[in-house]
Amino acid sequence: MSFSFNRAGYAYTLGSANNLPNGDWAMGGWLQVVDNHGDMAPSIMHQGGSSVARVFFLYHEDQVPIEACRNRFSLLVRDTVGRESEIETGGTYAANPDWQHVLAQRSNNVIAIYVDGVADPVTAPAYGPVVINGTNMFGYYGACREAEWAKWDRALGAEEILALARGYSPRFFPKDRKWYFPMVRQLHELDLPLYAAQLNATVADHPRILQPHRARVVMPPLPPLPAVTPLYRVAGGDVWHTGAAAGRHDVPGARAGQTYLSGQLAGRIHG
Repeated sequence: MSFSFNRAGYAYTLGSANNLPNGDWAMGGWLQVVDNHGDMAPSIMHQGGSSVARVFFLYHEDQVPIEACRNRFSLLVRDTVGRESEIETGGTYAANPDWQHVLAQRSNNVIAIYVDGVADPVTAPAYGPVVINGTNMFGYYGACREAEWAKWDRALGAEEILALARGYSPRFFPKDRKWYFPMVRQLHELDLPLYAAQLNATVADHPRILQPHRARVVMPPLPPLPAVTPLYRVAGGDVWHTGAAAGRHDVPGARAGQTYLSGQLAGRIHG
């Protein structure tokens, strides 16, 4: 499942785990632009509040006034002293109605956007930390669906980015993961140290996500049981004891399955 925003709803998280460090980071998830016809720039994800710092990750609809921006993704990162990094993607990804995995990443002081595991050619230099005294919002004003978002305080490797784009859950990559927001139920699955809520978001389908199995304890196989020889056996009405008192013992009328008592040979006859 996913959250569907339908231009009227959004989801948000609130807490210090939203902050971006003065170093490498990565933040991304699944996006489906359901209806891209219009003249707005809806939010894929954005952070804002009372501080100078901002992060805006947007998509432009097909009739925005600046023609060069139409159907493109846009990313603005403003650090705590107001220095800005801005990207307008070379690809027109918002025209794609299918699910796409989108990720913004800072690595070695360069910010880039990855779509379906491939880096867009447009990049921007990175500056200082981004400390947010406000909310991290998803899907604001958008006719879109989102799912499986996460944020790391490190840069992801190429194989990790490609694995996410192939449907592997962020749960496979726990190192320095600061929050994980699957958006698959009404916030009951939240795995992050933040407060989260949603307004007018509905639940919709999204691509199959591969989740790691829960830990299982595998016990070694038990050794085979030793062969058991019946203690008593019947032969022609006689009882034979196969233990320490082996020998022939006459029990008149003995039958297989019969319980009897005869000194040390008390027990049940097997035959």
